[in-house]
Amino acid sequence: MIKKFVSYVTPKKIKEYIQCLLKQVSNFKKLALNYGQWITIRDWSSVDKNGAPIPWYTYPTTEFLSHLNLSSFKVFEYGSGYSTLWWAARSKQVTSVEDDELWYKKIKCLLKSQNVEYLLKKNPQKYIAMATYDFDVFIVDGKYRRECLNHIVNL
Repeated sequence: MIKKFVSYVTPKKIKEYIQCLLKQVSNFKKLALNYGQWITIRDWSSVDKNGAPIPWYTYPTTEFLSHLNLSSFKVFEYGSGYSTLWWAARSKQVTSVEDDELWYKKIKCLLKSQNVEYLLKKNPQKYIAMATYDFDVFIVDGKYRRECLNHIVNL
């Protein structure tokens, strides 16, 4: 009875607002629990619900890539991080170039895989020129993005 009364007297805009809030709470709960977003937010590290490293890409992108067989692929990455760890577990080889020395040291400590060539290049021209044509996948997630993309396109 009260529910019907509240439904009857509540203005349409307030109902829509409440429905929107409930949907946001539901979405946050799904992301936080099913995808590990809460751990990522809490620890400032990009991980899934089990604590395994994932790229700092959108969840649909990571989900899509997770279903592909990438075991024979050679990956080149401008910029490093948890994506480097993720790609290393799924691909034949990863070459990752980083320009930030502190970040380089942090990620270097996390790398356990033998299939990763991890490089520090502070000089912008050397950093940009690192990619070569013999890679299957190129990730541009670091500095000088436009220049890096131009370099890759012109290989």
